[in-house]
Amino acid sequence: MTKTKFLVVGAMLSIGLGAAGCSSNSSCADGGICDTGGAGGGNAGLGGTSGTTYYAVTPGSWCFDVVSISPGAVDGCMNGPELIVGHALPVTYDMTAGTIAVGTDGSLGIGAISANKATLLRDNSPTDRDTPTCSWHQTDTSMLQLTAENTFTISVVENQGTFSAGCTTAGITPVGGACSSTWTWTMTIDGSVSVPTCK
Repeated sequence: MTKTKFLVVGAMLSIGLGAAGCSSNSSCADGGICDTGGAGGGNAGLGGTSGTTYYAVTPGSWCFDVVSISPGAVDGCMNGPELIVGHALPVTYDMTAGTIAVGTDGSLGIGAISANKATLLRDNSPTDRDTPTCSWHQTDTSMLQLTAENTFTISVVENQGTFSAGCTTAGITPVGGACSSTWTWTMTIDGSVSVPTCK
């Protein structure tokens, strides 16, 4: 699979990274269902065992800066998560439903948040923007941990497979027909930029 990471930075920023497949051109943000996840949780992780500090997330949609990436990232799907450090992605906290979504259209997942933690899920079949005949199955499982008010770490495991014939023709299908990426970011709210573009 051939790809120049620096050419896909803009595409990844506009779709929130996790929506990008091996081609970094997913159509997840334009009609695909990017997430699954339950309601519940409650009050941005408030409540629970006494003696534990619980942190809040500001309700609504906000831009969160990716301030760092932890050592040990594995980028088999060539998403380039290290290239997003220093940029912002949309995060939506629905206080009524008790859910949080990270990335454009929940591209890194959506799930219930409680006691500072959330498991965010995404499961869909994106289509490459430049090659409409190319689609694949993608899952993202992201473990979010609040570490301060409006600040969290998010550990992402992304798997891609079941690439269509159009992906092979376009040279997008990874060696072996499947790929996996794992990384952990630290993110914090940035009120200086606005959703949805976070620029």
